[in-house]
Amino acid sequence: MKNIFILLFLCAYISPGYAKQDTETHEMADISLQQAIELTLQYSPLLKEYNYNIEIARINEKQAGIGVRPELDIEVENFGGNKHLKAFNSAETTLQLNQQLLLGNKTALRQQVSSYRTKIEETAYLAQRLSVIQEVTQNYIEALYMAEKAAIAKEQISNSMAIKAMIEKRVNSGKDSPLAIAKAAIDNSRALLEYQNLENRLKYSKTKLQNCWQPSPDGMIAINGDLDVITEILSQNILLAKLENNPEMINWASEVQMQIIRGNLANAQALPDITISGGLKHINESDSTAFIVGLSIPLNSSKYNKNLQKEAQTNISKVQTQKEAAYNWLVNEFNRSYMELENAIDRVKTIKETILSDSEKLFNASITSYENGKTSYLDLLDSQKILFSAKDDYIDALAEYHIIKTKIECLIGESLNNN
Repeated sequence: MKNIFILLFLCAYISPGYAKQDTETHEMADISLQQAIELTLQYSPLLKEYNYNIEIARINEKQAGIGVRPELDIEVENFGGNKHLKAFNSAETTLQLNQQLLLGNKTALRQQVSSYRTKIEETAYLAQRLSVIQEVTQNYIEALYMAEKAAIAKEQISNSMAIKAMIEKRVNSGKDSPLAIAKAAIDNSRALLEYQNLENRLKYSKTKLQNCWQPSPDGMIAINGDLDVITEILSQNILLAKLENNPEMINWASEVQMQIIRGNLANAQALPDITISGGLKHINESDSTAFIVGLSIPLNSSKYNKNLQKEAQTNISKVQTQKEAAYNWLVNEFNRSYMELENAIDRVKTIKETILSDSEKLFNASITSYENGKTSYLDLLDSQKILFSAKDDYIDALAEYHIIKTKIECLIGESLNNN
């Protein structure tokens, strides 16, 4: 259970280079990923529901350790009849206290079962908490991604306007066709339309992010962060071993232990519980009083107990099989995600070091060549498209990397930033 608290602490600070800020209110103009996570955890109604489940489980755990309450019996006989049994002349009154004794440590075993039910509810809360952290982190990355895309589109507008001015200069000097201005104007309008579209999508992504902790239709929050941060990852085998930190695996381990204790409880049922009793009897006719004692032992319970034992063993095998299936699913998810993460890292590095760098060189060379009249305006516009397409591809690759990275962190229960 300690590992889960560690993983949630780490995942709460999963951040691709985001700045930390202190806050006491969710009404803010600037917000970091850490703040978004803290606010979501504070106001999430889903987590409050799980807290109620934990509270109920803890109450049941305490109740299971109380044991069987004693019973008080009062019995009056031989009254209200005929002849000498009229009225209460011959009545016999018995006051008796009965106490069932649970043998075979049944009370402790039942409390242990309830204790594991509590652990399972606590783990379910932690799993939901981790899911909430993953969701808000992905929403934050999406908002950063849209902000970067909008910034690129805005840069493209400025770039297009500069190119249009350059073309107009050459057209006015008779060095180029007036059609070049029309072509540049069309490209400029397209860039402006794309920027407006991305601004709307950015607003929606911010609204979706803010709705994680506070319903809002405007998405007026500001975010700060940098997607251009790549973490070197450990080997696949090292990270694979950390899957045991996943809340689902901890939950299944608790399920197995609970079924084992239920098996021990079923074995204990073979030992019958006895009931002892003691009290007083008063006889009105002779006005005499006497002590009474009793002992009750159930019979013929062996067949019932064998069925319970068989059911318990079957449940143990069933849960162990389910645990194995859950682990296999997690392994497959991890292996697929790790492969995707490696591909994303390679893509980011290739675009940054080769494609983006070469595109910038091509664009700069095209500007010089066009100004010197060695290339056409079409070549210049084409080099501009290549450059901004490379920038878009780079942001796409970074966003994909951080989304996959977040998924792996939630699978292994640790932040990859700390490895």
